[in-house]
Amino acid sequence: MANIRNSGTIAGGVGGSGGASGSFGVESTNGAGGTGINLSGQRNIIFNLGTIIGGEGNGGGAAIITRGQDTINNAGTIAGALNNGTRSAAIEFGGAENLLNLFSGSAILGEIVINANATATISAVHQGLTLGSDVRLVDGTSSIALNASITDLELSGVISGNGFVNVRGGNVLTFSGASSYTGGTHISEGTLVANHANGNGVIDALGTGLITLNGGRLHSALGRSTLNSYLVSAGTTGTITTATGTSLWLNGGVGQSFSIEGDLVIGTDDARGDVIMDVIGTNAAPASTITVAYGRLIDGNGTLGSLSGAAGATRVASGAKIDFSTQGGTIRNLQDATPGHGGTVSWGNNQLRVNGGSFSGQFVSSPGGELVKESTDTLLLNGDNSGFTGTTTVAGGKLVVGDTTHGGAMLGGTIDVLSGATLGGHGSLGETTVQSGGILSPGISIGTITVDGDLTLKPGSVLEIEIASNGTSDRVDVAGTATVSGSSISVATIDPETSYQNGQLYHILTAHGGVSGEFASVMSNSAFLDMSLAYDDTTADLNICLKAGCPRPVDPEIPGPGTPEPEKPSPALFTTVAQTRNQLATAGGLDTLEQTGSSLALYNSLLMLSADEARAAFDSLSGEAYATATGVLINDSQFIRNAALGRLQQAFGGAPATPINALSYAEAQRPVSASASAIDAAAPVGIAPSQNLYTAWGYAYGAWTRQDSNSNAGSVKSSVGGFVTGIDGTVLDTWRLGLLAGYSHSSFDVNDRASSGSSDNYTLGAYAGTEWTLNNGHALAFRSGLAYTWHDIDMNRSVAFPGFADNLTSDYDAGSFQLFGELGYKIHYGKALFEPYAGLAYVRLKTDGFDEKGQTAATLSVQSDTTETSFSTLGLRASTEFGLGSITATARTDLGWRHAYGDITPVSTASFIGSDSFTVSGLPIAEDAALIEAGLDFKLTEDATLSLSYNGQFASGAKQNGFNAKLSVSF
Repeated sequence: MANIRNSGTIAGGVGGSGGASGSFGVESTNGAGGTGINLSGQRNIIFNLGTIIGGEGNGGGAAIITRGQDTINNAGTIAGALNNGTRSAAIEFGGAENLLNLFSGSAILGEIVINANATATISAVHQGLTLGSDVRLVDGTSSIALNASITDLELSGVISGNGFVNVRGGNVLTFSGASSYTGGTHISEGTLVANHANGNGVIDALGTGLITLNGGRLHSALGRSTLNSYLVSAGTTGTITTATGTSLWLNGGVGQSFSIEGDLVIGTDDARGDVIMDVIGTNAAPASTITVAYGRLIDGNGTLGSLSGAAGATRVASGAKIDFSTQGGTIRNLQDATPGHGGTVSWGNNQLRVNGGSFSGQFVSSPGGELVKESTDTLLLNGDNSGFTGTTTVAGGKLVVGDTTHGGAMLGGTIDVLSGATLGGHGSLGETTVQSGGILSPGISIGTITVDGDLTLKPGSVLEIEIASNGTSDRVDVAGTATVSGSSISVATIDPETSYQNGQLYHILTAHGGVSGEFASVMSNSAFLDMSLAYDDTTADLNICLKAGCPRPVDPEIPGPGTPEPEKPSPALFTTVAQTRNQLATAGGLDTLEQTGSSLALYNSLLMLSADEARAAFDSLSGEAYATATGVLINDSQFIRNAALGRLQQAFGGAPATPINALSYAEAQRPVSASASAIDAAAPVGIAPSQNLYTAWGYAYGAWTRQDSNSNAGSVKSSVGGFVTGIDGTVLDTWRLGLLAGYSHSSFDVNDRASSGSSDNYTLGAYAGTEWTLNNGHALAFRSGLAYTWHDIDMNRSVAFPGFADNLTSDYDAGSFQLFGELGYKIHYGKALFEPYAGLAYVRLKTDGFDEKGQTAATLSVQSDTTETSFSTLGLRASTEFGLGSITATARTDLGWRHAYGDITPVSTASFIGSDSFTVSGLPIAEDAALIEAGLDFKLTEDATLSLSYNGQFASGAKQNGFNAKLSVSF
């Protein structure tokens, strides 16, 4: 055993092995090694009034190294050496039962290391001491005891590593650093204070570590402090406190539980801060929980629970208790530890504030105690709290006493519902008052709530009533007197399976002590229902009937024998609010819905709508997109005509605005290219086409169209893309006859009606044309054709309005036939060609009948329909050649006016399940439209031509744009 008393300086040698060592008394002042004092043996004692410092070198340099059961009394300076700018350890403890006593004037420079299997106790002997060194616990076998039995001690450094920290003594130990260790913490008798200058003190006891408060106290003293642990064992009643305006954050880890065993007190005396659940390393949406597994959690006037709006919870197991009897407090998200099996929460004469949760346990307070339901969350109480004698204030959100499976739930005392808050459930309540702006909503959905006392509904309050599909309604059963003067009834839903043609009567309030006063009104958005109230001494009944007339109501609970079921409702109910032609037609169909099954459910869902909501519902239900789709397909038929007529122009030497790719074959003849001029093709008597035996050709097209809504139908955006190919040859010397085939895909979106669809289109056709030379050298051209297109159409519609939604789909077929022709007068002027022309086209589109697929009576059965539209076109084509260096180019344009005749407004006739048919119209086909086509051909070689073109249509409220880029190669 060595006894070292130093009042001077003991320094390890530079690069040496040690200063003073041995198991006996060593009086050396300057050692030759790197360690200031390197003790061996056990029970050595050091009294330091001077300086002990390690020697500088590439390593080592500790001031003191012990071997076990050694005592260091320090009133001077113990410092590790500065080795290359890094300070070595001040003290390295080895072995067990080491002791460091800190006296006034003590300074420790460098960390204190607790080596493997070592233990040490640090004690403060004089008042106001701060240990600024870090403490490092080497592994799980290391432990340190911080003893504040004589006076308070502050640790401003950091405790780290895997070892264990034991807090002893009856005074205060303050952690003002961000400590992180995983071995756990045991606090006996004294107080461990988390206190950091910037408000972020941290105590970590993660991994397998736990924090044990064996009669001790953990305190957050400044700003925000954090306790990281999975488990707090309170032992013999531990305490967690937070200073006013501060918070202690309990980190259980993401998705982990922060569990409490034993009796734990949170907040006493003037400690009024918050205890809050968090996730390690983040403040966002934690999912941790505080669980009182057994024993008690005794809380002061702070906040217990997770972050506001987070998923964490405070869980109380059966047999466990949270006690706020000292000063009351707040719980966020109160839950059972096991669903349906809750513990006890008590708060004496104080105030307990709860945000939300689901709790089956018991509330215990004195008559002066108050439960406050705050925030916008819902608090569900499924326990028997009939013995609760305090006051409950519902200040926000919703308080539900008893869900559908806990009708026996009770909440005694008195209940006060404030403005903006709701009280509901299936259970029993004490005396209840609903203030102006407050809501009483029996049941969760449909149910009866019981008041074991008086019920007062203040003026401006609301009794919210829903009606079930079995004819029952929400109800309030009051044991005492019900005072309702100035309150209102709000009807949220009606029975989807009951016809209201003959009226319906619902018993909504029974007060065994009598009903005092009358409700001020019945509130409902409905544009189609009349709602009134009837009273006797002890009841209030609600009568609901159609505005078309209110006959004597039928009591759904006492049906009259032989009451006939009406097959059709009274006419002109929904049509009374319609404004457009389509709304009027759809409303007329809805007025005829049968009063049974799904048809009645659709009918009744409309009854609760306001006028504006009903008009939007009529638009959604109308199915007008089917009519609009017909117009889109008729308009798209032009691309087949353009392909056939353009090919005939090319065959006779014209330059069509639509670029055609031609592949020609002839006997001892060079084929005419796509950009051949009219002069090249001229003949003295009758213009014969090029002497090709036959020509194969093709072109692709694409266009995008937008048509604005009108006063009746919604706007549509559509697009089409496809190709046409054909083959033709010369017949009768001057005629060109050919066949064509094509495919295209059309899509259309009627966003105003939440409808969209597409069509795959397959076409076969024939075309023929000729030209005649006139005496003036010009020519007369005749071009014609016919085609048939098969359409495979898919449609998706979403029908949605308050209280109703369905997604509807359909797959149906259609076919279109078109016949077309034009006359052109070709004028040659140098290299330019002008052609005034007139064209006619007839299009007939027939859609098959079909039934939509859906889940409700909103599914439409759409009838077969035929639309016949004709078009006339007057226009001027022009083309000319010009040179671009070595390349010959042709500029071409086509300006025209198109007029539509016949069925220019497409229609669709349909019926709902159980209704009469009705007819709605889509967007009209443009009656007058300007046509613009322009293109450029670049003759790259004798056999290759690059074609670029644009085509557009412009009409009132509608426009179409199309672009093409083509490469033609002739062989």
